[in-house]
Amino acid sequence: MKPSSYTLLPQPRQMTELGGSFALPEKALIQINCAEPQALLFSARQFQAWMEQRSLGRWQIAASGFEPAAQIALCLILDPSSANGTPQGYRLLIQPEGITIWAPDAAGIFYGLTTLQQIMA
Repeated sequence: MKPSSYTLLPQPRQMTELGGSFALPEKALIQINCAEPQALLFSARQFQAWMEQRSLGRWQIAASGFEPAAQIALCLILDPSSANGTPQGYRLLIQPEGITIWAPDAAGIFYGLTTLQQIMA
């Protein structure tokens, strides 16, 4: 699917399709990677519920930093320098190994997950 064929709201500033895909496992982990994991817990739980409601999988939330990489399907990374530090910005990468969202703030993670849900729908 070409980036222009997606209907995404809000519309990302930039979207580049790299090719490839990620097969959704039935059971996997959503890893929260930041100093204060509770800042992303609402968004992670909302995505977790969205997955379960659509029978896409039962993914658990983890934030210890010691999760086996092979079990992580989605990694949420709060990094002030990501997305050029733009508030509410995010970078979403979908690879065969998993999905990663980087953002400088919790709002960026929320919008990144919203975009991911729209791509998956």
